[in-house]
Amino acid sequence: MKKIIFRSPKEDLGFEKLKGERTLFILPSQSAINFYIRDMLGRGMDINKAEFETFDGIGRRNRAKRPDSVLKYLVLSKILKENLRDIKIFPETVDIILDFFDGLAENYLDSSDIEKIPGKIFKDLGRVFDIYRDYFAARSLDIYGRVKEDSISRTKFDTIIISGFLEFGKAEEEIIKILSGLDGKNIFIDIPFNFMESDLLDGLIKNLQGLGFKLEEREGLDYKKEIDRKKIKILSSKDNFYNLFFSNVKLLLKEEKVSDLTILSGSPSLSEKVRQREAYEGLEFNLPSKERSLLEREFVTLLDYFLDKSKENTLKRVRLSYFPLPLDVINLEASLMAYNFKNIGDIDFSRVKDLRLNEGELDDFLRGVQLLQDENILQKEDVTYYLEFFKNYLETARGKIEKSLERNPESPRRRDGRFLEELDEVLIKMEGLGDFYGSLGLDDFVLILKKYMEKIRIDEVQNLEGLEISSQASNYYRNFKNLI
Repeated sequence: MKKIIFRSPKEDLGFEKLKGERTLFILPSQSAINFYIRDMLGRGMDINKAEFETFDGIGRRNRAKRPDSVLKYLVLSKILKENLRDIKIFPETVDIILDFFDGLAENYLDSSDIEKIPGKIFKDLGRVFDIYRDYFAARSLDIYGRVKEDSISRTKFDTIIISGFLEFGKAEEEIIKILSGLDGKNIFIDIPFNFMESDLLDGLIKNLQGLGFKLEEREGLDYKKEIDRKKIKILSSKDNFYNLFFSNVKLLLKEEKVSDLTILSGSPSLSEKVRQREAYEGLEFNLPSKERSLLEREFVTLLDYFLDKSKENTLKRVRLSYFPLPLDVINLEASLMAYNFKNIGDIDFSRVKDLRLNEGELDDFLRGVQLLQDENILQKEDVTYYLEFFKNYLETARGKIEKSLERNPESPRRRDGRFLEELDEVLIKMEGLGDFYGSLGLDDFVLILKKYMEKIRIDEVQNLEGLEISSQASNYYRNFKNLI
């Protein structure tokens, strides 16, 4: 059976009647999965023989292997510099073109589609795209991540429910097409948007009908009648937005006796500004956010120092607690601040005629400068050299973290330990770059390492009892009790 269920969001899907012996539920996001499972369990539904997944999750297990984002960036950067010599290629240039190429790959387009766009630059980009695609293909990597039909066809599920989508990407369409061609499978496409007129919806339903799906259109919903306009307030940024916003939140909490309130935001910066006022307003918020560990900040400082041993960077390096120098760093820092130099390598005591420091400060200054000047790194070497060089520094940090956790397992250094575990994985992944680079400059190595480090996410501990501030993107296809 292949059926489209076109219903209003207020009407129940009827999962109990649709489920089979083994049911797969495909939803738009992990967030939607979490909310759906919670809702089903809250209603006492039996989901023991049901599994929940996103198309991305299915794709990861059933697609041709794709290059990671950093490797794509590196390859594209090199190809652009070699093939567009009349254009200055900046890191931002690579990011923009990579986004463009990713969009092409996601929609299964190729160079012929680029060359249809007027302008010489697009002819050149079409040629670059072919080189870029072929580079990875020669290494058994597919920028398209094409779906493996034989893998999808071996699915163990007899019933598949796909719910909450307004449209499908090319890879998602391919998966649905493969599933719809299998014998003995029940496939339901649940479209809970029967409350609006939309060319997008009409096109989606028409495409699915072309694959043999039958339309079951249930009673629609007049959303205009469902909205209580008296409870809708519009706050303008011109009218002292923050004071009005917090006043309305407090009134809502007091007068409506609301305990479960979600603030849905389309602006990360606005969400952060709201949270920053929680102490002043006497409110507590729960806002998921990434946290930069102390080790991450200090390791970036160390990388920057080896790129440029300026006075500013040298002073920052001296202060690093995870990569300490074996002397009194307070004395050394004070002496370096008082001494006139541009780069630590410029200091030459053989030319100094007069140096006025206390005896202890002088010893630390002389030793410290020598230690800093001895911290040498080659400016062009292979990937293995740089990895081993910085691993030695990270071992010092690892020892400090382990000792701290032995004394107190709940130490804040635990988050530094989590970051270090993630960084270890990054360094292992970077070992494979030896096949790509014979040798590279220190600046390129640091750029690559920072690109990989940007992918490391350590979540900040949340106050789960606070008022929830959540992004629109992560809450698609979710029900709310009370929403701002």
